[in-house]
Amino acid sequence: MSVYSPSQTKDHGFCPLYWWLRREGWSNAELTQREAAMLTGVGFAAGVASYNHLRVASGDRPSRDMWSAIIGTGKEIVSYYVEQFKETHRFADTFNPTAVLTDTEAALSYYMDNDPFDASWKILDVELTLPEHGYARIDLGVEAPDGALAVVDYKVKMNLQARYYDAEVNKYAYDHQQYHYAWGYGVMKERKVERYYIALMVLRPQKSVKLHPYSIDPEYAQDWQHFSQNAWDRMDVLKEHPEQLTQNPEHQNQYGPCPFKNACLIYKLDPLLMAAKEYVQAKRVKHTVPGEEVKE
Repeated sequence: MSVYSPSQTKDHGFCPLYWWLRREGWSNAELTQREAAMLTGVGFAAGVASYNHLRVASGDRPSRDMWSAIIGTGKEIVSYYVEQFKETHRFADTFNPTAVLTDTEAALSYYMDNDPFDASWKILDVELTLPEHGYARIDLGVEAPDGALAVVDYKVKMNLQARYYDAEVNKYAYDHQQYHYAWGYGVMKERKVERYYIALMVLRPQKSVKLHPYSIDPEYAQDWQHFSQNAWDRMDVLKEHPEQLTQNPEHQNQYGPCPFKNACLIYKLDPLLMAAKEYVQAKRVKHTVPGEEVKE
């Protein structure tokens, strides 16, 4: 039985051809504000993982004299990616590496000063990879103050106006990624995962970090596993028979046009034209943080 990561499953759900092109290493040649935001999230994840590892090791929140090194961990991975991207991509004016480093530091500093996990929380696992479950990787496995086993996923929003905050929180209810984490972590722990939490870090217009709980619906969890396995079986078939790939006929989602819209409609998936115009094909950059792969 094959199991694919949450990100690959969501890619396939959006568009099988989009999933395939990403698997083949294709991406837009020009990095924009979107990629800058994603890279800030990667830097934040690396720094907060370092913070949580130290917290588990010492049994307490890391002291302020350790914050500089923790922030350095986050900034180091940002710099690593920037250097890698220089070799393969071009930077739009909206992709500003200096701003990414500044935002990474600001997010980590604010988080450490406002850590939402007090002493009543027990952190069990940090940045735990689940090899038997598509190499998904959870940010935190915890016991909540009431003793419930839960997973925590950090999310970073560069800009989130107050009027959109509730909608952002609500979109994570019944979230595929979180149900995948809860399923895999529960199997590994041989315990029922009762809920998941989104630790939502907002940078602008006003910094905030808040925990939002979501209960696992047992009936939906069974449906989720059934339908996910159907998708994974189909993905197995497409790996062997790419001629059966299909397109999303809309070529867009709620965030805008598909990044590969021109590849499909203008360049007709001709790799020479794609590479000559606006795409690059390269191995996906990986970086390690205490022995773990960067989460996809």
